[in-house]
Amino acid sequence: MGLCIMATGDWLGTYLIRYKGVLATILYNKSNTNGKLVLLAYGMPGFPPKISDGYIIKLVKLGFSVGIPEYLGTFDSSGRFNFENAATSLAVVASGIKENKCTDLISSSPVSLDIEHVTLIGASFGGSVVLVAAAKSYSVDSVLAIAPVTDYSKKFMEYYGNESVDSTMDLLSKLQKFTWKFDKKDVKLLNEGKLDINPLRHMHELKSKRVALWHGKLDRSVNYLSSVDFFYSLKFFGCDAELNLFPRYRHMGLGMLNNRNLQAKLIKWL
Repeated sequence: MGLCIMATGDWLGTYLIRYKGVLATILYNKSNTNGKLVLLAYGMPGFPPKISDGYIIKLVKLGFSVGIPEYLGTFDSSGRFNFENAATSLAVVASGIKENKCTDLISSSPVSLDIEHVTLIGASFGGSVVLVAAAKSYSVDSVLAIAPVTDYSKKFMEYYGNESVDSTMDLLSKLQKFTWKFDKKDVKLLNEGKLDINPLRHMHELKSKRVALWHGKLDRSVNYLSSVDFFYSLKFFGCDAELNLFPRYRHMGLGMLNNRNLQAKLIKWL
């Protein structure tokens, strides 16, 4: 991803960290921090969000620290990507920053942001990632999943009429040697539902988290009804969950948060 220096004033601080193999850029407000960290998770195949995105700058101006981890095995993080370790990447960075265990790669100074609350936000595959990461991490308090796949098994995908994993893999394979370094055997395991990246298997652990689900009703890639069913299942388990359906939206990515109305809704929820 690389570090981009922006001329946005003296208020913006930036850290570049590598913690347990995961590279992440952290933006924070030098003069106004509220003790809250937001970590972002991107789709597949996709790219980490730009740190110049309007919604990111808006959050930092409001005092949030915003982190953009690169999944293990993607872009400049270490290792190979195996789908499961995308969730691990988010959980690792959440705990590392919250427990003040990270060091800035540029200045070699410790990263100390006095974080008390961690929120994960992800879209599409990233929505699945943040739900599983939140379920597995004691450091995470709340999660917003946008258009998430709640189970990647072929049987489940066909039931809801979701876009198949195989169609995504065709594009992902072209990036295999560069930005998404994965083994094709893991794709087979994903289709068989054998990889731990399915939020449906973690509903019990999510009952202690605050969960929001957003989904466009015109989504042809991931059927919004899967989020509806997941929401009611979470409520059954006693989770503090909410569901927002958007009648005019198709498949929603993180970039949609640059929309003023969605940005306002996000800030209100946070």
